[in-house]
Parts: sequence; C-alpha cells; structure tokens
Amino acid sequence: MQSILNIISTFDLPDWMDNVYMGNSLAEYSLALVIFGIVAITLYIFKTVIIHRLKDFSEKTPVSFDNALVRMIEGYGWPLYVFLSLYISLQFIEVSGNILSLMDDLTIIVGVYYIVKSLQRLVEYGFYGVVQRRLINDKNFDPAILELFEKVIDVLLWVSGALIVLQNFGFNVTTLIGGLGIGGIAIAFALQNVLADLFASIAIFFDKPFKSGDFIIVGTDMGVVKKIGVKSTRIESLDGQELIVSNKELTEVRVNNFKQMSKRRVVFRIGVAYQTTSTQLSQVKDLIKKVIDEVETASLDRVHFYVFGDSALTFEAVYFVLSGDFNMYMDTQEAINFGVKDGLEELGVEIAYPTQTVYVKNT
Repeated sequence: MQSILNIISTFDLPDWMDNVYMGNSLAEYSLALVIFGIVAITLYIFKTVIIHRLKDFSEKTPVSFDNALVRMIEGYGWPLYVFLSLYISLQFIEVSGNILSLMDDLTIIVGVYYIVKSLQRLVEYGFYGVVQRRLINDKNFDPAILELFEKVIDVLLWVSGALIVLQNFGFNVTTLIGGLGIGGIAIAFALQNVLADLFASIAIFFDKPFKSGDFIIVGTDMGVVKKIGVKSTRIESLDGQELIVSNKELTEVRVNNFKQMSKRRVVFRIGVAYQTTSTQLSQVKDLIKKVIDEVETASLDRVHFYVFGDSALTFEAVYFVLSGDFNMYMDTQEAINFGVKDGLEELGVEIAYPTQTVYVKNT
C-alpha cells in the first residue's frame, strides 16, 4: 500500500488533494475509491463472464458435481462483492479502531454466512442426487423423509454458524449449549407424541414395510398408501375415503402388505343342492377345474367335494392369482364366479341356499 502511495506522490497533484480529513488526505481517499471500483469491476467481470463460461462448460460434462459447484459460486451475490470491495479499499486509508473492529465483526458474520450457505447447497445437491436415484428405481418413492433430514441438517448448520459467531463475539458458548440442552429436554417431553411419530416415520423409511402405491390392511382398515408423511401416513380406502393413520400406530400394529406378494392364494367354496346326483357332482368338479384353468390370471391347485353341509353339498377349490394386485384378484374371482354360474345352469344343477323343513303333526 505504501509503495502505491509513493507512486502517486510522484504525480503533480493539485494542492487541495493534500488536504487531510479524519487522518487521510483527499489523494488517499481517492485511491481507496479507485481501488473499490477496480475490485468491484473485477468481481463483476468474474460473475458475468468467467462464471457464465464455467456454467456452460459444466453443462457439457457428464459430471454433475461441477454443476453444483458453479451454482454455489453463482449464488454469491452483490452484497458479498460490495463487502469485499469495501474491505480491500479500506486497507489503503487510516480508519479508527471502532471502524476496524466493526469490519472485523462483519467479516466474521459474512464469512460464516456464506460458508453455511455453501455447505447448505452441497447438502441440497447430495440429497437431490439420492432422491433422483431412488425415483429411477421406484416411481412411487416419497421423498418426504429425505426432505426432513435435509431441513434438520440445514437447521444444524445455521445453529452451528450462529454459535461460531457468538463465540467470536466473546459469548460463553458452553453455557449457552448447556441451557439449550436443558430446554431441549423440556421441549422433548412436551412434544413426545410428535417425536414418536417422527422417529416412527424414520423407522418406516429405513425398514420399508410398505411404500407409496402399496395395498395394505391395518386392523379393520384397508387401502392404497398415497403418502408417507413426517407425522402420519395417508391411505386411500376402497370406497375413496382418505384415512390418516399416525406413523407410531403403523409401527405398533400388524400391517398386511399385499403389494409385495408375487401371487395370492385363494380358497373358493360353493354349495349345490342335496338333490344333485352323484353323476352331476362329478360334472360340477370337472366344471370348476375347467373354469379356473381357462382364466389366464389363475393357477389351479386343487378341487374337492369338500363336505356335507347343513343345507348344501360343498365343493372347495384352491387356486393362485398370479399377482398380488387386489384389483386383479377381484377380476379373477369375478371371472370364475361367472364361469361356474353359467356352467351350473347348463348342467341343471341348483346352487344351494339355506333351507329348513318344518313338519306339522296333526292332532
């Protein structure tokens, strides 16, 4: 800095430039102003030209991390550039201790702020990559839990940055952290139900008992999982209603997940009237076998004349639906029902229904 001032002193400057105000001559103020302009213009060129070219170059490369770095640098706006220009220009003049102290404090605040912002952008990039990879493998993937983790990390970053600033300002951070710990325990007790649901959602995310799009049964309720949230899971029931079940409840009860089945075993029974002859009974058995074999989505296991019931001769058939999808199961069962009904009508066999014979004794 002194060498620059010596060079300037060799120029033939007007006498009024030697006038001193607040410890600096007008020539020194002019130099500081010129330095401010040079730094500001340099940073402007860096932002509009160099970063723009780096952005174009990064978009042409297959590596995505360089895109994140360029976007991170691009996010540094004019407040930072003006501060850097002012900080550098002040090095060329004499300023009071209060101003120097203020600039040092501002340097700490600005530095911590932009460091936290940079880390936040890197975390955002990392979580974005994880979500995109999960969506490729699972179109129904719900990123709510990952978004929660990202927000928690963001809060931790900002809290850590605030503690660093306070420590540099002379505050006793250890005592403050201790107080926050006691307050955190009190808050945890007050929000224990909410936290229980939160940890349950984390357990669901990692254990994966079900995911969005799965058909599940919880107690007496059943439906398709629409969204797994932070506190609750939304299920669309068969009649179109939306059921909201707390995540804590879902981790404490038995959940039947039918979407995970590769096939579904079905036990099918039908009763015919007692007037049916033995020949017709054999024909009914063959009919049920034929009907199930002709349904493409079903695989026959067995068919038997099962039992002499109270009011029917009952047949039992066992078959497998070649999918865990509930709608396919219903379509398959419907096709079998129609086929068996039509076949029984052609055979002249009556489907049994509860009957009762009453004998009246004449007195």
